[in-house]
Amino acid sequence: MYRSKYEAYSFLTEDPKKTLACDFEILSDEVASKIGFLASNVKNIELHNELKFITEMVYHLNPTLRTFLSVTQEEVNELLKYHDKLKSFTAGRCEMFVLPFGSRNATYSHIVRNSFKSLSRIAYAEERMGHSVPDLLHDILGILSNYFFYLSLYFNMTQDIDEIPFVSRNYFL
Repeated sequence: MYRSKYEAYSFLTEDPKKTLACDFEILSDEVASKIGFLASNVKNIELHNELKFITEMVYHLNPTLRTFLSVTQEEVNELLKYHDKLKSFTAGRCEMFVLPFGSRNATYSHIVRNSFKSLSRIAYAEERMGHSVPDLLHDILGILSNYFFYLSLYFNMTQDIDEIPFVSRNYFL
């Protein structure tokens, strides 16, 4: 296999049948960049700092499948504090599913939310391949996905934009 001397990342040629660590790292880098982009559109200093904290956390999560989970329980507790605050603040905004519509920041938060589900899927696949994946990593990725869902509700709420409910023909909840 040809190895370019201009290769952007040294693990790009890893066999994905043996490990998905590189895929996890590439996607987590992309997610961190998306959060940075979202933060560039946020004027609220407190929220901007939250997004910076989360971006740094994502970069600490990045090498977890290859090395170890370096995110501390204190950092997870801080993340849960942010998550719970948004969940409480946006309570009653939706009953079940909503369309990913609304303000620019809300719709982009939905994109980030979904990216965390993709990271979670990779982590579960890595575990199915026989590799050890910390339970806490799965928890953190779920918390982050939910955080960005609540953040999308928050952005729409602060701009007086109603959520558009989505009623699935396939899931009867």
